[in-house]
Amino acid sequence: MENFIQKLEADSTKLIVLGPLYGAFHTLVRSLQQLQELNIINNNLKLTNNKNYIVFLGNAITKSPFCIETFLLILRLMQENPTQIIYLRGRQEMPMQWKAQSLQQELTAAFANKKDNHPFLEKAVDEFLDTLPLALYHTFYENGKINYIKLAH
Repeated sequence: MENFIQKLEADSTKLIVLGPLYGAFHTLVRSLQQLQELNIINNNLKLTNNKNYIVFLGNAITKSPFCIETFLLILRLMQENPTQIIYLRGRQEMPMQWKAQSLQQELTAAFANKKDNHPFLEKAVDEFLDTLPLALYHTFYENGKINYIKLAH
């Protein structure tokens, strides 16, 4: 695991910060619906402006009945917006933590009859989580102020 801080430099940017989610799938969905109503994201989970960013504060995966759904939705957002979604690594994304939480249990249950696939998925999750930065350093302001949107939960 390589620990690093990601730097983000941009002008006239909206920075949407979400989390920590702790597996709160429905909160994430409601937040995305609000972003859609504000025309920041479209029906395909694509950000409508290439100068906007969504930052997940880590600790998205934890003991929750919707842990895997939360994780998969974040992955889908990252797939649709590879340079505009930043998922920070929190404590719950560390190997010893996520393997003791719901995500590991859900993977085990989903592949109970396919033992060959489970170790591959565990390794893939570990490798993905190792790519996440520990923090974000940003240097963008609009008229001397940070531009932000407050979402209701």
